[in-house]
Amino acid sequence: MPEITPLIPTNIRDAALRGLDTYSGDTTILAGTLQAAAVNTLSPNSAYTVAAGATLDLYNNSQSIGSLAGAGSVTLGLGTLAIGNDGTSTTYSGIVSGTGGLTKIGGGTLLLTNTNSYSGPTSVNSGTLSVTGDISSSSGVTVDT
Repeated sequence: MPEITPLIPTNIRDAALRGLDTYSGDTTILAGTLQAAAVNTLSPNSAYTVAAGATLDLYNNSQSIGSLAGAGSVTLGLGTLAIGNDGTSTTYSGIVSGTGGLTKIGGGTLLLTNTNSYSGPTSVNSGTLSVTGDISSSSGVTVDT
């Protein structure tokens, strides 16, 4: 059962978001899957933590979030995940997978510590992307100066 705060009660298995969300509270996915069923349904102002065994699924829809932390899975599908709107520094030890891409935006540092399998592009538009794991499956890395 997912435990997603502050959005979703803990008595459901999976949840899909379909509308635009702009709240600024933290989003924690403790179990199950939180699915972004349309483009930009995840709040760009929220800090997302995905616990081990839980999944944040973009469902092929590009999203922008405040930050990403935790050890759970992020499934991009064809979508691109932009991370860093809140400017904080976080560590993500889970695995990002799919054919989509990853973009670091905003201030702060995003540290990726696991072997990721996404195959789309990696972009650093602002802030710092630090990798002690592996993003070699990415189609290429672009850093804006």
